[in-house]
Amino acid sequence: EEQRREKERIKRERVEQLVGWGGAQVMTFHAFGVRLLRDAAEKLGRPPSFTLFDRSDAESAIKTCLEELKLDKTQYAPRSVLEAIGTYKSRMMTPRDAADESVSRMEEDTAAIYARYEELLRSSGAFDFDDLIEKSVRLLDTDPELRERIQNTFQYVLVDEYQDVNHGQHRLTKLLAARHGNLCVTGDPDQCIYGWRGAEIHYILDFPREYPEAKVVRL
Repeated sequence: EEQRREKERIKRERVEQLVGWGGAQVMTFHAFGVRLLRDAAEKLGRPPSFTLFDRSDAESAIKTCLEELKLDKTQYAPRSVLEAIGTYKSRMMTPRDAADESVSRMEEDTAAIYARYEELLRSSGAFDFDDLIEKSVRLLDTDPELRERIQNTFQYVLVDEYQDVNHGQHRLTKLLAARHGNLCVTGDPDQCIYGWRGAEIHYILDFPREYPEAKVVRL
C-alpha cells in the first residue's frame, strides 16, 4: 500500500511539472468514485459521510445475509460470494439482472444474497469498494445535471493501463469524455493481467473502431 501511494505521488508530481499545479487531477477510478459519491451520495440514499466497507466489513455483511437467507456458509463461502457480487457490479449488473441470468440453483442463491447485501449496504449508509465505480456510472447515467457538471470539469481525459479496464470502468471513461471528446488512453494488450478482476482486453483492441478519429501511436 505504501509503494502504491508513493507511485501515485510521483505521478502527480510529474503531471504538475508538465501542466502546472492545479492544472490536472491525477487519481484512480476508485478515488474518482469516492469524490463523486461524497458529493452525491444522498441521491442514492446514503449520507455524504457514508461508510466505505473494507473486505472484512463486506464479508461480515455477507455472513449476515447468509444467516438471514438460511444458506450454508460452507456451501456459500462469504469470500467467494463477495467476489461473484464484485463481478456482477463490474459488469453493471443489478441483483435483478443477476437473477434473470441465473442458470443454476447456486447462481439463483447468489443473486438473492446480492439483493439482500445491497439492502444491508443501503440501511447501513455504506458503499463497498465495487460500488465506487458501479454507483458512479449509474449516477452519471441517470442525472443529466450532475453529468454535465462532471463532464465540464474533465475536459481532457487520459487513462493509463487501459488494457486492464473492466466494463464499469469503460462506461465511466466514455461518460467522462462524451461531452468534449478529448480522450487519450495508453496501454499494452500483451500486459493484460487483471482478467480475473473483470478486465476485458477487447476495450483497448477495439479502441480505434470505437473512436474512428483516434490517432494510434505505437511505441
